[in-house]
Amino acid sequence: MTRSALGSIQRLGKDLYRVSIEGRPKPDGSRSRPSKVVRGPRSEAEAVLARMKLDTGKLDDCDLTLGEYWRVFYEPTLVSLAPSTQAGYRRAWTRLVEPMLGDRKMSDLKARDIEHAILTIERPGEQRNAFKLLRQMYNEAYRDELVESNPMTRRIRLKRMEAYQPEILLLDDLEAWTEAVAGSPYEPVLLVMLFGGLRREEACALYWEDFEFGIDMCSCRVDKALTEVAGKVHEGPTKTPESTRTVFFGGWAASRLLELSGSGPLVPDANGNRMAPDKISRGYHNLMKGKDAKYVPMRNLRNSYATIMQGLGASDSLISKSLGHTNLKVDYAHYFAANVPAHMANARMLGDAVSSIL
Repeated sequence: MTRSALGSIQRLGKDLYRVSIEGRPKPDGSRSRPSKVVRGPRSEAEAVLARMKLDTGKLDDCDLTLGEYWRVFYEPTLVSLAPSTQAGYRRAWTRLVEPMLGDRKMSDLKARDIEHAILTIERPGEQRNAFKLLRQMYNEAYRDELVESNPMTRRIRLKRMEAYQPEILLLDDLEAWTEAVAGSPYEPVLLVMLFGGLRREEACALYWEDFEFGIDMCSCRVDKALTEVAGKVHEGPTKTPESTRTVFFGGWAASRLLELSGSGPLVPDANGNRMAPDKISRGYHNLMKGKDAKYVPMRNLRNSYATIMQGLGASDSLISKSLGHTNLKVDYAHYFAANVPAHMANARMLGDAVSSIL
């Protein structure tokens, strides 16, 4: 993208620019030239000018490369996303998409070109990361009428991923596991993940003030998330609007959480602040070494909750709500592990029904 194609950028001083475009004529027919003063690097001035051109419908003659579209249009929109999501998209762009297609014109790329490039990526998971980013970029560009067609709407083949079977806890594992984590600093966060289905970032963000305790029951309001990116901890909203929810704990789990309850963070650090999620994960891993109990990664406690609840006969739709999902396909693909007890119960139920009539 040439500077002349974008319009006028005037340098006023160090990291200070005036950007202007030829605007729409005024009602009296006279010319208008909207302008803005931008503080920051030259690339920020170019991004502001490009967006001004887009708003006035004067960017349709620009032949954007994928790299130019990323820098000027798409990357600035990431600020509205969670820090961990931003980092994931930037990693997919820098490591996967930019080296393959960054210098190609968006209007020239066809579905077959994109498929060929993605198939050069060895790992199926990374292929899907590249595909997802390209799909979102082209959807936005097509919506803004920067490209005449969207190749990502056509079929693009990817390497088949192996079925995901996470290591999880089942009912028979719980007695030894709860004894192993009892009394540790990390116990409250681990319990709300296993018995409430919370994501790691949701559980680590909680304060005891988020809980309400009753008789043999307690509830917890999940409305924030604590993420860690490049060693920095960020608090933000939950992953999706549907993830903001109230979860409930009953029986032993509610009683144990009441025993542990206090004020402030569930797991405080040395300064009384919420402990970073990665530090809790490492602490939990070290805690379980040498214990006579099954260890599963912290992230899989949520999978364990979903699978145990399904085995107990809870409806899949209710489990999905507890997890903060709206799409059962996600749960079947990632959260309901191979549930041997549930399948055996179904087999016995069918066998008993048949035996009663034969």
